[in-house]
Amino acid sequence: QGTGIVSVHFPDDITYIGEGAFANCEKIFSVNVPSTVTEMSNAFSKCKSLVNVGDLSHMRKLDANAFADCWHLIGNVKDLTLDLSSIDTIPESAFKDCRLLQHVRCSADLRFLEENSFSGCFNLSQANLPEGVTYIGKGVFSGCSSLEEFFMPISVRHIYYNSFNGTPYMDNQPYEDNIKYLGHVAIRKDKKESTLRFKEGTTVIAGNFIMEIGR
Repeated sequence: QGTGIVSVHFPDDITYIGEGAFANCEKIFSVNVPSTVTEMSNAFSKCKSLVNVGDLSHMRKLDANAFADCWHLIGNVKDLTLDLSSIDTIPESAFKDCRLLQHVRCSADLRFLEENSFSGCFNLSQANLPEGVTYIGKGVFSGCSSLEEFFMPISVRHIYYNSFNGTPYMDNQPYEDNIKYLGHVAIRKDKKESTLRFKEGTTVIAGNFIMEIGR
């Protein structure tokens, strides 16, 4: 598992980092991902000490679990930001439980956030998604206990009742006639009612909306 490795320096002509390449290398704290690398598998999952990955603005495709369980990941230590500005799909569990992650820069072409992509990132304080995002999967921001503000793009057409579970943003939204809304989305119901009346302007009803989870 290469558990003695603390840093990685790649040649400038490398283009791809494959499945599990450095997974479970728990002492790695820094890597320099060259701008020639545009695709990456789950190469650094469970690198629990990994802090710095530098500028990832050149990255066009990540696989599921790419940086999952990298507890100390910040992104680029120069600006404390994870730059995903060339990625149109953030895959399942890509940054799950990256506990120190605070800021993410998203692509203007971002369309899909897959299941649990940022779940458990409890220092994530902002997630500015562009208009054009259509899909926010199950549990994407669940457990992001510092996420207080969020703008729901009107382009969102698919979302789940638990996409924002455990966030101040979700908790602070009031119920209106026993329904909680996030912008144009009816995200969950509160009580068992024989009749539901959705407010004007509701265009999306979240997946598993009818789940009985109360306040």
